Amino acid sequence: MIKLGTATFVLLLFVGLALGAEDLTKEWRANAEQKLGEARSDPSQANVMAAAAYLAVAERGEAMEPDHREVVAAITETIRSVNDYPRHFNDELLNLREANTRRELGDYNFARQRVFFQMQQFRDVVMLELLIELLDDSQDFFDLPGGADLLGNDTLAGSAICEMIEDLPLPRNKYGYYTLDVAALKGWGRDVLDGSRSFRFKGDPRKFTIHGPVEPPARVVKASPVLTTIPREPTPAAPNRTPALILAMVVLLAAVAALLAPRICKANRG
Repeated sequence: MIKLGTATFVLLLFVGLALGAEDLTKEWRANAEQKLGEARSDPSQANVMAAAAYLAVAERGEAMEPDHREVVAAITETIRSVNDYPRHFNDELLNLREANTRRELGDYNFARQRVFFQMQQFRDVVMLELLIELLDDSQDFFDLPGGADLLGNDTLAGSAICEMIEDLPLPRNKYGYYTLDVAALKGWGRDVLDGSRSFRFKGDPRKFTIHGPVEPPARVVKASPVLTTIPREPTPAAPNRTPALILAMVVLLAAVAALLAPRICKANRG
């Protein structure tokens, strides 16, 4: 009886957790869709960033539930449709810097890391352009007491670029992740901004430049050479006369035999 009671309790516990998780997912979706609707009707910085906050669930990657994937796709699509949308993220970083100066933030690093994580979900050239520009922003870096570092925006932007771009000129560690080198990324970024270097976003097979997707080269069809002289008609091959000659010889021999046959007969009688 005790074992049965324990098993029943465990089963009910799992069922309760499952139902609770389902309720949380529904609540999350309802809240996310509300913020998404507000961003659509009024794409102000406050509304855009409130909707972008729900992109944090994308950190689960492949483990995201279908509901989460659907909402994340809708949020990124809506924000991307806002004219010059990266400026809202840049302004948010500036607001966080001011708030930190006034000592109004509990964790400046975490607040900015959250914004950069949201930025790396937008794998397009306009967001990449902003991140490349932020590679020159090292203003916030300094050593904190206790050996901790307050990361500069250049480091956080470099980390975001590493999550977005497939073919960076950076070494990888044994786990396949890029080893961040901000100086090397700055050189790469200059080439990208002047249009001399192409790149690929992760998950997209197309090549891009800062101007957009690179069209594949048109297939070149080799033209037939232009004739400068009139070709001569080929000389017809001489007909094969061998069968006719054999037939003529057979006829000739038959005629000779017919002519000589009477004489041979007379000679034999004589």
